[in-house]
Amino acid sequence: MKSTFFVDVDGTLVNTMPAIYDALCRVFRYFGKKPPTFSEYVLGVKDDYFTFYKERIPHLRSEEHLMELWRINMAAHDADMPRSFEGVDEFLDLATKQDVELVLLSANGGPTVERWLAQGKRACKFSAIYAGSPNKALMISSHLEQTKKPKKWAYMIGDSLIDYHAAEQTGIEFVAMVHELEQPHLEHKVSEECLAKIRHFFQSKNRFVVDSFHQLSETLLLV
Repeated sequence: MKSTFFVDVDGTLVNTMPAIYDALCRVFRYFGKKPPTFSEYVLGVKDDYFTFYKERIPHLRSEEHLMELWRINMAAHDADMPRSFEGVDEFLDLATKQDVELVLLSANGGPTVERWLAQGKRACKFSAIYAGSPNKALMISSHLEQTKKPKKWAYMIGDSLIDYHAAEQTGIEFVAMVHELEQPHLEHKVSEECLAKIRHFFQSKNRFVVDSFHQLSETLLLV
């Protein structure tokens, strides 16, 4: 039976995390709060974004209030050209040739993801695309139930604790992708110390931690 790879978009396939983090920092400054470091953000968002913000910004009224503010600040990046991480398309092509089912998961969705999918006809490489909901565990379990796929053949490939917990909750293997992030024009830089802290966390929880799509191919596609 062929494997199913559930693949996160932001920070895994596409280098949108600097923009997302920038929007987060803007929301914190709007409330007069000091923004968290990048590693505090990545390792602090455990199950949902609202809890992370609410614990640090008590004045937030609701999740809808947070999303309104976040979307306003993300709009500053809507015109950004989505840039894939190195080796993404080669990985997608290789997985397709090996008859791997690719399923795209995006908590955010939006114009940037849509433009990225349109480039090079990437959308046709995915058997299903789920976007616009932070509940990735529900996306995974619903897809596995619909397709009658056993969990032992499924993997979640992502870069955050939300992705990790989605895999844990659904009983599938998690592969942590920890990229070297470029962050031009951002006030809060992503330091190597932050990345090392993120790597260490995932290594303590999981046996699959990769930092490139070539390494991911070697790990999962045995090339």
